[in-house]
Amino acid sequence: VPKDFLHQLERESIPEVKLGDQSSSSMSVMFADIRGFTSLSEGLDAKEIFGLLNDYLGCVVPKIRSNGGFIDKYLGDGIMALFPNPADAILGAIDMLNALNSFNQKRKNPIKVGIGLHTGPLILGTLGDPNSLQCTVISDAVNLAARIEGLTKKFSCSLMVSKDTLEESSLKNKILTRSLGLVRVQGKKKGVELFQVFNAEASKTQEGILHTTDLYKKALEFFQEGQFLKSSDAFKEVLEVHPGDVTSLNYLEECKRILEAGIPIDWDGALQMREK
Repeated sequence: VPKDFLHQLERESIPEVKLGDQSSSSMSVMFADIRGFTSLSEGLDAKEIFGLLNDYLGCVVPKIRSNGGFIDKYLGDGIMALFPNPADAILGAIDMLNALNSFNQKRKNPIKVGIGLHTGPLILGTLGDPNSLQCTVISDAVNLAARIEGLTKKFSCSLMVSKDTLEESSLKNKILTRSLGLVRVQGKKKGVELFQVFNAEASKTQEGILHTTDLYKKALEFFQEGQFLKSSDAFKEVLEVHPGDVTSLNYLEECKRILEAGIPIDWDGALQMREK
């Protein structure tokens, strides 16, 4: 049990923790997951898989702690962590990715991860029975953070954060970001504005995003206004300058689908995600 968790429960030691203990707080929730871990571990025996995971965790987990966060739990090849401060969460995630980039220089098969961050109210507490307690966190913020991490695969970006996290961090003008627009994730009725933080992306990716900033912004505005032909043309122009930009490809595909199926009556400008 992390000391930070005990602190949140206002307990000094593990024996003091009782079933049902809980504390309300607002925190930033991080989910980080290795992409393609099944194929990455193919051909390795159990000992080698554990060695790979522990080497990876030994690389990134210290960056969580050095930025004021703590591990809630390990999820196989994934990590769930909590940060009291949103700015620390974002900077910690950037540090993790930079450390992983250095780590990968020594590896034949590089490890790629996706990190999702969301900030909101949550309850830290204990679940289970008197003989088997688990400290955990329950809230909608946790569910949304997990969904955001899952979307890093769909948008092919390493770090994705919610608007709430970015605004509360006061880092918007100090780091490299671009809006991914309103995205309606599975299980949500309203769209959530998400941002890509690309400080730790490859230099080619950074250059492509920066060179298409104005054109991309206009394409996104056309989409949200329901002008799908104009949006489609603008995203095609983005791709001419920045080939392979997965976000633009996603919007281009959605423009085509909507033009074929018809514009929804209740259009709210959100990109609909049809998978977790």
